[in-house]
Amino acid sequence: MENSTNNQYDNDSGNSEVDLMLTKKKKILKAVKLNPNISLKSIFQIGKKQHPTYLNAIKGLKEKNYKNAEHWCKEFLKTYPESYSMRCILAYTYTCLNNYEQAHLYLNEAIKLKEKKPTAWYIRGKIQFKQGNYNDAVKDLTTSIYYNANINNLYTILGISYYNNNNDEYALKTFNIMLKNDPNNYLCLKYCAYIYEKQGKFSDTLKKLKNLLSINEKDSLILCYHGEIL
Repeated sequence: MENSTNNQYDNDSGNSEVDLMLTKKKKILKAVKLNPNISLKSIFQIGKKQHPTYLNAIKGLKEKNYKNAEHWCKEFLKTYPESYSMRCILAYTYTCLNNYEQAHLYLNEAIKLKEKKPTAWYIRGKIQFKQGNYNDAVKDLTTSIYYNANINNLYTILGISYYNNNNDEYALKTFNIMLKNDPNNYLCLKYCAYIYEKQGKFSDTLKKLKNLLSINEKDSLILCYHGEIL
């Protein structure tokens, strides 16, 4: 984000007012973080009648006891070695343990088993995003959407991936899809405001900033940004 912002203002680097504005915008975007507490139910189908070992794995995830979850995932795979869902859960567990190599291994196996199911594509796309591989993130996340994924923050991650690839038009389209379903999505609104400002669409920027202030009128960074645009 910072590189694209810096390029925009290279010619004005000697202007202290512009530098001050830029610093504030950087703070706004740095203050924005993806919600790590995405509901497990939005990713995995969790039923009450699932196998006890399966439920123990999910219990470990919910309690953030990831080593315990890893153990039960592997126990389940001993009994059901062709399980797509458990490979996805184990990969998700490894993601929580920051073991992306093992996560990729199980996700690739899951995709080979059931290529047209969206969950493995989504998790792999999210890992690519975390690792800064935004082109690969876009490919995996769009594939997940193609296979009818219905996951809370998918479009948000995809939009940020487009943004970090300097593809503002696709980023805006993606954020606006998310905003149709979740009009008060603070993260999407902030990115939209910043992109519109980069494009010189100040009236659209103000609309998004007003939306943000209607959600949280005490956000000092947004208040400063709003004042600068006015």
